[in-house]
Amino acid sequence: MRNVSIVDIKGKLAEQEANALLRDTVDSLLAKNKKKILLNLAEMEYIDSSGVGELIQSLKAVENLGGALKIVNPNNRAHNTLSISLLLPTFDVSKNEEEAITKFAE
Repeated sequence: MRNVSIVDIKGKLAEQEANALLRDTVDSLLAKNKKKILLNLAEMEYIDSSGVGELIQSLKAVENLGGALKIVNPNNRAHNTLSISLLLPTFDVSKNEEEAITKFAE
């Protein structure tokens, strides 16, 4: 898998605890020098503005260390939220893991 770390986000990315869990997960991967991170949003039920903020902070943290963070399988709710907030172009979004993993090699 070309050293890509896949993080499955399930449930809500809205509550402080969920946001902290994402932050801690990304920080832990970066501490292990794992800089290719793929967030799978297929089972994410809900995202609010704080969750979107956490996605942006995670993206910045990874990019500041020379890595890449990508999104795969955004469900309709996640896709719409990122689109409405005009942040969809900020992220590299793929429809499936194979496509996303290939993009890390580019």
